[in-house]
Amino acid sequence: MYCPGRTELMQSVSTVTIPPRVDERPVPVSGASWPLFVVGSSRSGTTFLASVLASSQEFPLYKAETKLLSLCSQKYGPLHRDENYRRFLNDWTASTQFLRSGLDSQEFRRRVDNHHSSYAEFLVYFMGAIAMNQGKQRWLEKTPEHVFAMDELSGALPEARFVHIIRDGRDVAISRRKTGWVGTSSKNKVTQLIGAAIEWERAVIAGREAGEMLGERYLEVSYENLVDNTEDVLEVLNSFAGIRLSIESLESSDVGSLRRSNSAFAGRDTGISKSAVRRWRGMLSDSELHAINTVIGKTLESLGYADTNDRLSPRCYDYWRTKAVEVSLRCYLAMKHLIKTRTPLGRLSRSRLP
Repeated sequence: MYCPGRTELMQSVSTVTIPPRVDERPVPVSGASWPLFVVGSSRSGTTFLASVLASSQEFPLYKAETKLLSLCSQKYGPLHRDENYRRFLNDWTASTQFLRSGLDSQEFRRRVDNHHSSYAEFLVYFMGAIAMNQGKQRWLEKTPEHVFAMDELSGALPEARFVHIIRDGRDVAISRRKTGWVGTSSKNKVTQLIGAAIEWERAVIAGREAGEMLGERYLEVSYENLVDNTEDVLEVLNSFAGIRLSIESLESSDVGSLRRSNSAFAGRDTGISKSAVRRWRGMLSDSELHAINTVIGKTLESLGYADTNDRLSPRCYDYWRTKAVEVSLRCYLAMKHLIKTRTPLGRLSRSRLP
């Protein structure tokens, strides 16, 4: 149990290193032709941000996530091997990802064979074909898990820019728990919350570390700031991406989640809605809040989020139980990621794409 009467609780032990936050204004650009990537932890508002950017009408509409450097790279293995490529291409042209592109499968298959030395090269050709098909000069790609592949994508596309959206990890955790994206098979609600919070933290740190290397090609956007101070954030996005967005353009747009909410919860307000901001305050029990602040409080603080001091005390049994769950989940999730991405076991699946 939480120990009452202690006004200042000890900070939780963490082995992660948090890079400094990127607060500089982006360098203005005009007449841009390079692509844009939207990345971040799942349930952080990536779909919402992509819809905001797409409302500029600078990008072709593609209502799917390619998942090329996340799911596909794990499922099919290196594309330069002919067996892997043929199996991948057969599944790809029958998948939701491809069907939503509006491309002709036979024409695509005839032309793509010279563009598969890597998944990044395949992605560039695929998104470029969509842009050309819709008469656009550039494209926007949104796959949250590509936050872990920013180095590879930036290497393949030296002019591409990345927008990393970050949302309060407590709101992300309850949303991921609602959708079942918790990284654990445990039925315990607090354990699920901790697993979801760890996954959020892992994505945030990966994105920020990659962003440090990208410099002016990287921008962090706070989900809460986008909702609470929309006009200011739109100005920053306009400068960074070389587009023209305004409150009026958002209100008149019916793109993606600006028309239909992507929320995991009831209500599903459309457009710019504050209903999902700081939702955790009314949805987390005291014990859940103490546990999640104990696990990711340091990261939340580094990002400027408030109300993180309500943590478990090391004098309490629940503190050590929470830390034991945290350590075991961190080890499990790290090993799971390693197996999927670095060993043949991660490529045994023969299941098709959606």
